[in-house]
Amino acid sequence: MNLKEEYQELVKKLKEVAAEGGVKLRNADIAQKLGYNPDYFSSLNGKSGSVTQDHINQFKNVFGDQLAGKPILIAPPGAPLNPQTALMLAILEDYAEWKAEMTHQTFESVKDGIKKRGRRILGGLDSWLPQQ
Repeated sequence: MNLKEEYQELVKKLKEVAAEGGVKLRNADIAQKLGYNPDYFSSLNGKSGSVTQDHINQFKNVFGDQLAGKPILIAPPGAPLNPQTALMLAILEDYAEWKAEMTHQTFESVKDGIKKRGRRILGGLDSWLPQQ
């Protein structure tokens, strides 16, 4: 497999992992995360651009967790929040403030606990699904 094909396979895998997490990842989102303009990224991922080992290494460094199968569970930077997500975040913030006050913890420690439990729950989410 040449470098161009390897790069295209990495992009394809990243988009598949994103889709599994319910996120539609656009080329512009990937380009932004890599620090490229969308046209340059499109040339790398398309037919015209020349891909080097440095491009592949950078892609793997930036998206290493996702390429290892860790789902992308949040919208990429700059993506608009849908109303349900915005409402849920507002409720979580209110709850964290209330719990911090009631338990004499800091807001940040309560928020960190919510995030940790959320990751743990999501990590085992597929355990109750039928195995193929």
